[in-house]
Amino acid sequence: MHPSELPRNLPRSRTGWLVARCGAAVLLAAGCVPQAALAALPTVSAPSAGTGGTGLMGTLQGYLAMAGILVGLTLATAAFLVVGGGALGKFNEARQRGEWGDFAVTLIVGVVLIVAVVWLANQAATIL
Repeated sequence: MHPSELPRNLPRSRTGWLVARCGAAVLLAAGCVPQAALAALPTVSAPSAGTGGTGLMGTLQGYLAMAGILVGLTLATAAFLVVGGGALGKFNEARQRGEWGDFAVTLIVGVVLIVAVVWLANQAATIL
């Protein structure tokens, strides 16, 4: 919208100039003292998993081990969701058709699958 299209009875504000000048002063002051911003940074905490080595490589190995555990837990969660979705689908079919044998087989296989996934995730966590 062009300024000439604004209604003429609006008061013109001069605070925009003041805000711009104060903003420039704050940026200039912040740029003059960068040492104060970097004065007391915390140290990097050591990862709780991994080899526990020292230095950058040991820390990176620890964080990669933790990332591997996170991927394993994510896959276990996906397995829970897939088995639960399949069981709900079979339950819906069994309720409509009256064939409860397929639902029981799906439920038993799903429970065995979930137990195997949790066991494998625990084994992987101790290996990493």
